[in-house]
Amino acid sequence: MPFYGVESGVTHLIFSSDGNRLYAGYRTHPAIHCFDTRSTGTPLYTATRHVTTPQRIYFDITRDEELLVSGNDNGMITLYDIPNGMKNGQEGVVGHSGDVVNGVAFHPYWRILASTSGSRKLAHETQDNSLKIWQF
Repeated sequence: MPFYGVESGVTHLIFSSDGNRLYAGYRTHPAIHCFDTRSTGTPLYTATRHVTTPQRIYFDITRDEELLVSGNDNGMITLYDIPNGMKNGQEGVVGHSGDVVNGVAFHPYWRILASTSGSRKLAHETQDNSLKIWQF
């Protein structure tokens, strides 16, 4: 079954724990689409993030599927409330760095989030290649 979203390249995919939903993120496009794998390839809902770079920007969902988190290319981390279909927009935004937040991952059991930042820069440009741990 084909899934339809945007014309930009898919850079990250995550299945829900029951396998009924598939989350897809794209290169140079702000959408994270949630698809129902049992029906049409049309997105159920969309989370919007700030992504204009071709760099891969990861996202993750909590084990209980309550929250979705995404990095952004503006130095922020965005959280979304999944049970409300992400229709209410962002649950929260946290500042990480002055660089691209390219990696995010929830701990499988504890209320901990890990995030990374950094991007390829010229030698004279300021870099913020960091790893941070957040409790929530």
